Order: sequence, then structure tokens, then C-alpha cells
Amino acid sequence: MHHAHSFASVFSKMDTLSEHQFSLDCIVRLLRSPSVCSTSQPGPDREGRSDELTFNQLILTDMENNKQVQQDNGNLSIYERMRSVPAEAKKAIEAGRLKGKSDINPMWRIKKLTEVFGPVGFGWYTEVVKTWTEVDENADVAVFVDINLFVKMDGEWSKPIYGNGGNKLISHERKYENGQPVLVPYLDDDAYKKAYTDAISVAAKALGVGADVYFEKDVTKYDTPVQASQTQQVVVPTLPALTSKSPSWKSAVAFTASLKDDAVTISKKIRLKYTISDEDLDLLLKQSGKKS
Repeated sequence: MHHAHSFASVFSKMDTLSEHQFSLDCIVRLLRSPSVCSTSQPGPDREGRSDELTFNQLILTDMENNKQVQQDNGNLSIYERMRSVPAEAKKAIEAGRLKGKSDINPMWRIKKLTEVFGPVGFGWYTEVVKTWTEVDENADVAVFVDINLFVKMDGEWSKPIYGNGGNKLISHERKYENGQPVLVPYLDDDAYKKAYTDAISVAAKALGVGADVYFEKDVTKYDTPVQASQTQQVVVPTLPALTSKSPSWKSAVAFTASLKDDAVTISKKIRLKYTISDEDLDLLLKQSGKKS
């Protein structure tokens, strides 16, 4: 009877706060509270204040927790609106380390930013901070772009949202001429545009744009590739040998003279094209006017 009486007392008090939505955890804590659900009667000098104090403390705590949950849900409102990517905006990656994963159409990101924040220039815009190129050991050239993305919410512009993107500008593709492998440079004239678009995708990702694709796949182009099994053997065609006595020496001199790079970069490109000794490479650079 005492337990039933105390439970009824708790629910009676809860009923007086009908505008508050109690969490299950709060109800359990109220029913388990030794002071609120005590089977002993309060002393005459306390007039039930211990019960009321504990009850009020639990209710205030529950209200504060609910308020925090509501705030958290509000913080995720933009994320939730931008996370899902429709099937028509996804494209399967058919080659490379991300084969079998999905790529997102860059125009869908533009559409989503416009849908949520407004037209570009009015509801969102980007600022290019830095653009630069880097050359790797294979003489391939990559271009990189740093941007800041700004979005407007409730009439106020955000702090800069950083994004970095990159793309190959010059890559060397292996082709065969007269049965011999030759590395031919390939220039991608859309490389700067692709790097900029990549930077937007990185910045927009921080807002939740396309989050389902990234979170589901949990793989990015920056992940370390899986190493090939030691039992696998990779066959690399041998580069043609080049010496000062080779029939192709004159054409090699002409090719070297046509290059606009510095001597170090040219040397790398020559070694990607031919097997050549240090002495012959030095002679080649001198005869082509690339080294005094």
C-alpha cells in the first residue's frame, strides 16, 4: 500500500506539469528516488519539503536535458537536409583505389547549397585563398586550390569554412612506339576547374552535404591503398636505352631542346622516357642547350 501510495503521489505531481514531456529516464528516477517514493511519512517540521525538493531537482534536470536535445536537433537541421544524395546524382567509380564506390555530381552540391542558403553570391559564395602546383618524382604535375566557403543564416554570414582540392595537371601515360614503351605527357586543361570543384566538395562536406555517401562508404581518396600481395608480380616494361651513339640520339636532343622546364625537371622526364647514364644525360642537356 505504501508503494502504491508513493507511486500515485509521484504521478499526481507529474500530472501538474502536463506541459512538460517527461523522459523515460526521468520517470524511472522519480519512481526509484528514496525521498520522493519513500514509504515513510515526512517529519512534521519538514512538511514534505524533502520530497518536493528532490522532485523539483529531477524535473529541472529533465527539462534541461530535453532543452539540450532540442538544441542538438536544431544544430543538425542543415546536416539532415543536405545529407541524402539521390541516385541520379551518384556515379559509380569504375577504376582506381575507389573502384566500386560512389562519386557525387558536383552540380548536385551547387543545387543543394542554393536550395538551403539561396543563390550563389547572395546566400553563399566562395573565396579562393591560394592556388599552387607541385611536381612529383615522376615529373607529374598536380594543381591545388584552397578556398573559404561562406553561407548566410538568419541574415548573418558564417565564418569561413575551409576546403582544399587538387587534381593532376600533367600526367605521363605509357604508350608503345615500334614495340617500345614511351611515357607521353598528358595535359588536363580542366585541372584547375576540377581542383576548385573538389575544394567546394570538401568545404560543403563540413555542412553535411552528401554525408550519407561519405559515412556509408567510409573511404576517401586519401586512404592508404591496400598493399599488393607478396605473391603478386608486377611486370614493368623496360625503357629503351639511350646513349650518345644511339640512332635516336639526335631526336632525343631535339626533344630535350623543345622542353620548357628547368634542367632538374627535364632530367626527370628524360629518365622516365629512357634508360640513360649520368654521363650521357649530362651530355644530352649540354647539347640541347639546357645546361652550360
